[in-house]
Amino acid sequence: ETHLYEVCAWPYAPQRGYTDGRLHLRIETGECKEVDRGTVGNPHINFDNFTEYAPFTFSLSESETNSLLPSTENLDHYLVSSDQEFLLPIGLDSNDHPLCLDIPDFADSLDPPVFAHLPDGTWLQWDAKLMLEENTIESP
Repeated sequence: ETHLYEVCAWPYAPQRGYTDGRLHLRIETGECKEVDRGTVGNPHINFDNFTEYAPFTFSLSESETNSLLPSTENLDHYLVSSDQEFLLPIGLDSNDHPLCLDIPDFADSLDPPVFAHLPDGTWLQWDAKLMLEENTIESP
């Protein structure tokens, strides 16, 4: 079943002091409601008719798509199923994707988001979160 939702307020990024971010969508009743990520996980996105608003969109090949691995780490600690978070262990070659050279080295809260469009029509959004782990002589 497909639902079309309108983003009805600017998302609040974690940089603004909201540790989990905030997203508001207009629901069927017309009311603007905050999405509870603890309940819905990561909502699916689709920019098929709005690609001009997604300047950093990578079209992945079949082999690049097949190299995506479901993430074994749920860094957000929210309800996220195995088809919602992925790793791209081989990365992307800037010879095949010159757009890589346009992505800022350090993401700023005002930078546009980075998306991947898969051959089956699925859209993914890159998330720059890190999980730092201790790496010392005593605990490598």
